[in-house]
Amino acid sequence: MMETYTRLWEDKFPAYTYGLPFQQAAAKHVAETLSRKKALIIVSKTLSKTTNLTEILQGALKEHGVETVGIRRGISPHTPYSEVLETVTQVKEVQADVIVTLGGGSIIDGAKAISFLEANPEATKSFDSVTKLFNKAMDRFKHLKSHEPDDTYNGSTIPIVSITTTLSGGEYNEGGGCTDDRTLVKHLFYPGLKAGPLVIVFDPMLALTTPLRFWVGTGVRAIDHCVETLLSITEAPEKDQYASRALPLMIKGLVGSVREPHNPQHRLQCQLAGVDSMRMFKFEVRLGASHGIGHQLGPYGVPHGETSCIMLPSVCKYNASVNGDKQKEICEMLWKDDEIASLLTELGMQKSTNDLGDILKAIFKHLGMPTTLTEAGIDKSKFEDIARNSMVDICTQNNPVKLTDHKQVLEILQLAQ
Repeated sequence: MMETYTRLWEDKFPAYTYGLPFQQAAAKHVAETLSRKKALIIVSKTLSKTTNLTEILQGALKEHGVETVGIRRGISPHTPYSEVLETVTQVKEVQADVIVTLGGGSIIDGAKAISFLEANPEATKSFDSVTKLFNKAMDRFKHLKSHEPDDTYNGSTIPIVSITTTLSGGEYNEGGGCTDDRTLVKHLFYPGLKAGPLVIVFDPMLALTTPLRFWVGTGVRAIDHCVETLLSITEAPEKDQYASRALPLMIKGLVGSVREPHNPQHRLQCQLAGVDSMRMFKFEVRLGASHGIGHQLGPYGVPHGETSCIMLPSVCKYNASVNGDKQKEICEMLWKDDEIASLLTELGMQKSTNDLGDILKAIFKHLGMPTTLTEAGIDKSKFEDIARNSMVDICTQNNPVKLTDHKQVLEILQLAQ
């Protein structure tokens, strides 16, 4: 199979590639596209322990004249500050000039944070200084709509190549999120343009190494991106064409992945659907409370992706008072797809009575995912803290039903209970 190499936006990074074995594609683009010589590999702990994929990647890099100067084996879910800072120190010690990730969302967010903090050494002195930098950059993006740093902090300089094994989508944008180990609050950051991965590598055979439940969970995260894009308060009609195309493709790809778990074509379909699910970042789409609350559920032990399985149906129901007509349009789109319509009928859904929240919940259950906070082990005693933490999240602040009091978030959590 020949390589397909495509820029996400015409002549701009990031680019995504598939068709070559992952190690060949990554090594080629580190050496030729980015002209880098000293790689730090950040690999998921599971892949590092159970496979020889890290060694295969090292070998391919060496054949292309790239030295592996360091390896970080694993970053915990939701990207703790402590592990990010450890790796910043490692990057400086080995003088890496490129980061290559092999794994999923937490590793990708970690790489973005590592590159950002490496360029701002004053911010690496304490957890509080990390938060200060993240907040400063996020405020600049949020309030000034600026994609570039000002003269008070530096943009990222170490490029990232992402060999992705999940569908969470963090590889398509510059921003990310990390968790303060002390408070369990997840802080978002936006370092500026070209701070995210510049080359994204797909390999469906590699994707088959990802456990099915984790694959599906991160795919539901992509569904969340599509749905919250279509329902966003952002006025940018162009965004809808990509989300509308990606949503049915992702649903069918995930159903196929469950029915035929060893078929790589279903995994590739999901990966390509994931590309369109993330194109909304060009239009500065403001996502809503499913993402906002989900960011804060993660530090309480809910895996990335499963947060969307739990929150998205309830957030849709909560927001129906202001975007119910748009939600009906999404339902109609899904019912018009013969394959999805057949699935919904099989699941007992009825076009005339079941709303978008019902449909999404039924699909997520069919995929074998948890759809309530109780199933995820979140006790009601945690709701107050989760609700208060969610109020500081930019996505919660951009919810279609304006959320001005944490008690409103409590209502949503109770719907998801």
